Amino acid sequence: MNRLYLWLAAGGAALGGLVLAGNELRKRLLHSNSAKKHGISNEPVEPDDVARFNSLLAWAGPTLSWVASLDSRAYVSSGFRNEAVNTLVGGSSSSRHRRGLGMDISIGVGHNPGAYQALANEMRQSPLGGEAGRMLRTVIAEHDHLHFDWNDPLGKLESVPRETRWLKETQPKKYASL
Repeated sequence: MNRLYLWLAAGGAALGGLVLAGNELRKRLLHSNSAKKHGISNEPVEPDDVARFNSLLAWAGPTLSWVASLDSRAYVSSGFRNEAVNTLVGGSSSSRHRRGLGMDISIGVGHNPGAYQALANEMRQSPLGGEAGRMLRTVIAEHDHLHFDWNDPLGKLESVPRETRWLKETQPKKYASL
């Protein structure tokens, strides 16, 4: 597997340009504090979910690097959630996270909707390229992260045209800790 160039934040200090093997990114996209606490696996099991997760794995590195080019504190805060974990954290049954097509990126500023909206507005000026950008469906500035989701590479889930894939206003949501 190709090595992916990522940016992570640790303890408030940016570690720009850190190189992680694909397996490290995979671990980050599957990590769930709630699953660990309850002894639940968060691995994709259904064949379609596995295929979609593999696409997410390919798109996550370039997306994280893109966000980190605008704010070096960027890190993956949530990725795939299998059905059991999605239910445990109160996620929507139609969540793109549930299908291996959703990822959240945080910048370590806590509850700060203005910071995420400003970052999302900057991102509009320099769109994500490559397959990750072509398949990108939505970027949502939430209260404590940016949510990304992609169109289904298998063509089985609803897709939206590229022109309608950007920001929408959101109200803070209460989620269990991922």
